[in-house]
Amino acid sequence: MNLSNLGTLALSPPQSPEAWLATQPSWRFDFAGGDLVLIQPSSTLIVYALGILTIAMGLRFLGLRRRAAALAGASGTATARALLCWGIALVVWGLGTLLAGTSYQAFGYMIKGSGRATMALTSYWEVAYMMLTVASVSSMGVAVAAFSTRGLGGKFLGAWAWISTPAYLAFALVGAAKPDAFMVSFEAMVLFVIPSMLGFFAVNLLAWLRWKRRADLILLRAWLGMALVMAAYFAAYLGGLGPALWSRGLWFSENDVLHLGLVAWMLYLGFRLAPALLRSGGEAALA
Repeated sequence: MNLSNLGTLALSPPQSPEAWLATQPSWRFDFAGGDLVLIQPSSTLIVYALGILTIAMGLRFLGLRRRAAALAGASGTATARALLCWGIALVVWGLGTLLAGTSYQAFGYMIKGSGRATMALTSYWEVAYMMLTVASVSSMGVAVAAFSTRGLGGKFLGAWAWISTPAYLAFALVGAAKPDAFMVSFEAMVLFVIPSMLGFFAVNLLAWLRWKRRADLILLRAWLGMALVMAAYFAAYLGGLGPALWSRGLWFSENDVLHLGLVAWMLYLGFRLAPALLRSGGEAALA
């Protein structure tokens, strides 16, 4: 498997790095005797802020896990495991976001264009970001299975969550080796995780109908919120929002729509879901 083939994927239609750079908001600096080019500076700030915020929300879940572990019985164990897996999921998601911001925004020209005749379509920074995102969603699946399921349903959801990450890893690596532009695309990654998130929604809906716990209701709203964020992103992307605004001197794009939506989503998880999970475990332990 020749993974260096990924670098042969070029933008379609092909563009020289300088021609591509002319279409991007950018800053050029003299650094160590050479040029350092930063593209989409405002978008870079937003996506890096999202990455740091997401890691911080993950650490919040991990901090609350210690309190959940003190709860009596199985309820405390399930809550602590859910908080642990949510914490891991958000830390991993945040790390992936920082990788994405480095290649899609910040240093995209340096990574995919510098020294090349034509701009590369993608990079391993971006492939690694997508792998981490799928791993994050898998960890969310383990969290949902721990808190919102019982018996065989929980085992099935947990097994799927663990299987999906290596499955996507193999899929993306094959795409890089072929190389195949769709297999290493953001759109393919989104299609890969949609069935998981639909499954999480169904599990949380059944759990809420059965137990009427606030945490399951918050999770239902979270999955609906994610669907709205993704719909807004694709509407902005297909509508050509970025180029239209850039041509008017406004540095805002469909990626900013996505990242600002995810900022709200991460805050919702950290300040609504995390305490609700802890409270649900405590109420069950006292019942």
